Amino acid sequence: MAATAPPSITALPTPPDPDDRPTFKTRAYPWSVAQQTLATEVAAVADNVYDNALEAATQATTATSAALTATNAAASAVGAANFKGEWPSLTGALARPACVKHSGRFWLLLSDLADVTADTPGVSAAWTVLDAGTVPSQLMSTASATVNAVVGVRYIFAANDIVLNAPSSANKGDYHGIRLTAGVTGCTWVWGSIKVRSGTPGTLDVDIQSMDLFYEDVTRGYI
Repeated sequence: MAATAPPSITALPTPPDPDDRPTFKTRAYPWSVAQQTLATEVAAVADNVYDNALEAATQATTATSAALTATNAAASAVGAANFKGEWPSLTGALARPACVKHSGRFWLLLSDLADVTADTPGVSAAWTVLDAGTVPSQLMSTASATVNAVVGVRYIFAANDIVLNAPSSANKGDYHGIRLTAGVTGCTWVWGSIKVRSGTPGTLDVDIQSMDLFYEDVTRGYI
């Protein structure tokens, strides 16, 4: 419900003046009757002010909730954009923003860790499950680096001559993808014996800006 304008208040007639005896009587009755109307109208204005105050409080609560939701969504997006790899492979300290994969799910880091091995995703309160629909991504900015892809992650090529090894095994529906930043050259996507579109490419030169491939079956491979 939106806020509404307050009801109007009728102007009072000229009040009776004790010092003006010729007009006192003729003014006294209309003045007294007008007081009753005034009381009703003032009560209506008070009700309107109260209702508008309630509506303002409701809108403020809604806005606060929306702001919190937006903040949480932003935190999830930032965390997802900082994928650090499979949790069992990590050691040492880990600071936010970060997300990892463990037991087939992606986990968002809520607090900085002095020793990542001491806080298991799904057990420790330092982690929360990453919201569905938010795709983790890993920025690859070291030239000539080799990275083993993790199912469900997009890899951003931001340096030349990077090698991305596709997962060695997959289940139906598994996917991973790439994004190529402007000016980057010489990167490759290595598939080994895994099929892509029913063929066995071995190695693909990364000359496209973006692609997500989904695994279908052993016959068709990734499509």
